[in-house]
Amino acid sequence: MHAVVEGQKSDKTRITVKSPQFQGGEWVFENDTMSGKNPFVEAVIKTVLAYLVPEEQSSVKVTIYSDNAYHSQSSERSDSFVYHDKPISEVPKTGLGSSAALTVVLTAALLSYFSPAKLDLSSKATLQLVHNLAQLAHCSAQGKIGSGFDVAAATMGSIVYKRFPPCLLADVMQTKLDPSLVKSTIDQPWDVTMEPCSMPTGLSLLMGDVKGGSETPKMVSTVLKWKKEKPEESSEIWKSLDKSNMALINLLSKLNSLSTPTEYKWPLQGHLLQMSDMIKTIRQYLRLMSEKSGVPIEPPEQTRLLDACSSVPGVIGGVVPGAGGYDAICLVVLTDYIDQIIKTTQNDPNFKHVQWLDLREQNVGVRTEDPNSYPS
Repeated sequence: MHAVVEGQKSDKTRITVKSPQFQGGEWVFENDTMSGKNPFVEAVIKTVLAYLVPEEQSSVKVTIYSDNAYHSQSSERSDSFVYHDKPISEVPKTGLGSSAALTVVLTAALLSYFSPAKLDLSSKATLQLVHNLAQLAHCSAQGKIGSGFDVAAATMGSIVYKRFPPCLLADVMQTKLDPSLVKSTIDQPWDVTMEPCSMPTGLSLLMGDVKGGSETPKMVSTVLKWKKEKPEESSEIWKSLDKSNMALINLLSKLNSLSTPTEYKWPLQGHLLQMSDMIKTIRQYLRLMSEKSGVPIEPPEQTRLLDACSSVPGVIGGVVPGAGGYDAICLVVLTDYIDQIIKTTQNDPNFKHVQWLDLREQNVGVRTEDPNSYPS
């Protein structure tokens, strides 16, 4: 997700956000109201303005460009961005956190205009500021405090993440973003873990867009309802899943410490079976959570698809990412086998609904780029 910002002083504050890749993709914020409906754009503008309380009025235009992998359909290509012949609400998503990415880049863009001194993206403090503002805006737009992992990853890049306490944002969200409370909430220390991590040399993530769709907010709320109604049952599964996730994270960290860019195959080969078993264990607990909560986190269709993936040479294992559901799969694969995996599955009926996405892990999240590289 990309944002190009420009503006000038004016007699009143007017912020226009344009998304030229979609029909009707323009939202204007003026006099504390916004034309058109885009809760994430509106929440970011209100959050940033409440935090900064700019002394001068400005007319600002932000143009948003969305990478192709965020959406499933396209009709006309222009440079590296796809232009759609439908409104953004009618273009199917691939479930990769486009709303979180939009929230982060728009937050950074508005900060860069209204307070350029605050936007040194090489600074950890600046990234923390962008993260905190974007988390508040994203939660405000959704009307609830979510996990926040997608906002954190969009800000920081590939990380091991542990969420901040939900109570941190509860009060400020109830005040409709009171400026003094927004300021104190954003600037206080956040008890959040965002540690850099990466796949070991020789391994990659391969994402697949599965034609379908999930109502993520509804799925999440149903899981939370089950967790509240059956605390002992859910807690046991939660702890087992967390233990399995951390075991895999620790193994990946260990492999990173053992390997070098030129010498990695031997330490990698010695742990592939162990890694595959760990992923199977994670899936086992996700299926158990699906069964107990009544939510299709790993539904039977995805189970069959992931099992089929596991039999393809070069695939270590895979899961249904994010909140689960029907819209995507994520595989851990041997990097050297990616082209072969795509070719092998191309004409296999088991994979007829899967479109492999040309994506790579990024160690950097939000960053500054040359605005001249975007369409004028």
